[in-house]
Amino acid sequence: SDWSDRWAYFLGRYYESHTQTLFQAALRPGDVFVDVGANIGMTTLCAAALVGPNGRVIAFEPNPRVFYRLKGHVELNGLERLVELRHCGLSEQPGQLELHVPTHAGEASFAVPQGAGPVVVHSVPVSVGDAELARIDALPMFVKIDVEGFEYRVLCGLRQTLATRQPAVLTEALDVHLARAGSSVEQLFEFMFGLGYTAYSVSSIDPVWGWPGRLKLQRLESARKDLSQELLWLAKGSPFQERLFQHMS
Repeated sequence: SDWSDRWAYFLGRYYESHTQTLFQAALRPGDVFVDVGANIGMTTLCAAALVGPNGRVIAFEPNPRVFYRLKGHVELNGLERLVELRHCGLSEQPGQLELHVPTHAGEASFAVPQGAGPVVVHSVPVSVGDAELARIDALPMFVKIDVEGFEYRVLCGLRQTLATRQPAVLTEALDVHLARAGSSVEQLFEFMFGLGYTAYSVSSIDPVWGWPGRLKLQRLESARKDLSQELLWLAKGSPFQERLFQHMS
């Protein structure tokens, strides 16, 4: 009954084709993939196939409404040893937050919702990313963050990880969503630039309907309020810079 589920069912892939294409270009067997806002596990399953049995996937999902589906999808694919599920959200400090869940569960957020549609509210635990990832092996790490405007707060809780591990980071950067959580695109850029990261927009070139096109990464020198694409953040000297170099412009 959910539009994103229908896309995956009929196309046999994650509905955001450019994101899946990015993962296929960036991830290697043995990597660590961190899925913040895993929902029902579409990107978790994609990453698990790419990092393989010697890699590791850690998926964070605070929404009790979809966590049981995420867990079921991991078990159905026999990935219990590879994928570690954590039933919590991430922020800059630990505690409890109210998660607002509209009709489409993929739009659930700790930020105050917009519109007058039906919303279910859950009180859920949140943790700090640096604490959650402190004991992860020193392998190349890719962090995907899709939390409907809470991205800046999650990144603040990952400051030490970003500074020392220099993972590749994929985030949304929609100013209207960030504003609901009390932040902005400008804050996001200032924070990541301050840690030595470079921003790239992520898109596909010449896609055919239903199938992804070639990956395109366009470097961004400054924040823009009209951004509608996901952003890839790369630290200078990280292994992902070399892996993705041919896709950059």
